[in-house]
Amino acid sequence: MGALIGKKVVQLAAVLLVVTFFSFLLIHLLPGDPAATIIPLGTDAQRTQLRKDVGLDKPLVSQYTRWLGKFVRGDFGRYYRQFGGEPVRKRLSQALPVSLQLLVYAEVLALVIAIPLGILAAYRAGTWVDRFLSTGAFASLAIPDFVLALVLIFYLGVKLKWFPVLGYVHFGQSPTEHFKSMFLPAFSLALAQAAVYMRLLRSDMIATLQEDYILMARSQGLPTWRILLRHALRPSSFSLLTVAGISVGTLIGGAIVIEAIFTLPGVGLTIFQAISERQYIAVQACVAVIGCGYVVVNFVVDLLYTALDPRVRHAA
Repeated sequence: MGALIGKKVVQLAAVLLVVTFFSFLLIHLLPGDPAATIIPLGTDAQRTQLRKDVGLDKPLVSQYTRWLGKFVRGDFGRYYRQFGGEPVRKRLSQALPVSLQLLVYAEVLALVIAIPLGILAAYRAGTWVDRFLSTGAFASLAIPDFVLALVLIFYLGVKLKWFPVLGYVHFGQSPTEHFKSMFLPAFSLALAQAAVYMRLLRSDMIATLQEDYILMARSQGLPTWRILLRHALRPSSFSLLTVAGISVGTLIGGAIVIEAIFTLPGVGLTIFQAISERQYIAVQACVAVIGCGYVVVNFVVDLLYTALDPRVRHAA
């Protein structure tokens, strides 16, 4: 097990290097002179100083090693609305907790919806309950996140006034208002993921319920809920765990639009504002942080998958 983990850590380091390198190249993909693009109204002296600060006057490999060293230390560069703007790290330190909360709430909400519905659909496979839940899942997949967000804002926020439609309330200020301000964004992201999870869990559980040990558990007179939750759910959750880790990337992509719609001060809104204001150094840093976070999450999911399924350990 230790050798397997060591091998995966080496693979993680290699993938992180690739992710950071392509994130670093973003600024070099800008048309024309990157310094002129970042500060189009700046003077020649300011652009020269920017090239020196960013390292654009050095060879590409030297630029990357210099940028990577700063990135590892948490130095992500600065905003250049005017020369000498605020550090990107300051904005990210404020935005990252909000985005993490949104992603966690959306993932938890998706699993809370998907697991009981997936179990019910598998237990009632082939009945009208299964068909009704499957149809609802397909309908949920057809609705884009931003369309669902606008519908929820109109009906639950504007007409019924159950939830606030804009802004963010810190948990320390009011836990109740915090969860109310995060419910609509989290649900907008969670519904499509819940449909995917439910369909996946349903398929795996239908196959698991045909196994011999399930028949033995039934012959021993165990309650149905115990068979479903203790004997069928765990071996049916491996694919669900893998897809939940992979779907983090989908949630991150959707969060950029959702945060802009609900004006949540997260990384998504930071990227949106940075693109609008031509702050490409901030975009570069945000993309690198998101990419590294996605890789690390999938690494953790891979370790959990190995720990939960003995067949993976034995095969390794």
